[in-house]
Amino acid sequence: MNLKLKSGSLRGAAELTRWLSANGIAFAGWDADDWALMFLADELAAVYVYSTPARAEATAKIFGRVVAKMRPTVRAVAYHLVARLGNWAQRKALWRSAGCEPVMAQLCSFAPGRAAWKGYQLFLNECARIQEELEQKRPTE
Repeated sequence: MNLKLKSGSLRGAAELTRWLSANGIAFAGWDADDWALMFLADELAAVYVYSTPARAEATAKIFGRVVAKMRPTVRAVAYHLVARLGNWAQRKALWRSAGCEPVMAQLCSFAPGRAAWKGYQLFLNECARIQEELEQKRPTE
């Protein structure tokens, strides 16, 4: 395979590995091809998420070719990768537009309705409640 990454990709590689680790994704068994394809998929997902509809459609086709070269275990990670940059709806749209085969992917814990999402919502509600209390206690001039 031997894909060469552009020199500016080191920051992106560090961000990607932090994201993989934070989401509990085991990547110790990945080889150089797995990494190269994942970095390329990450770049293409960014183009898809932040592009015009015409450019996004063309990018989706290329993304599909890259994903087709991945091993099935890595392919499942690529599915979640899109939500790292965009959202869950964009993930499904890109996967469908790219013509990728369905993957058996677990829902991310931060997906709406999942445990981490609910915890985050509780945290935001508590912050709003504390802010209200502070505003009520503040003396008016």
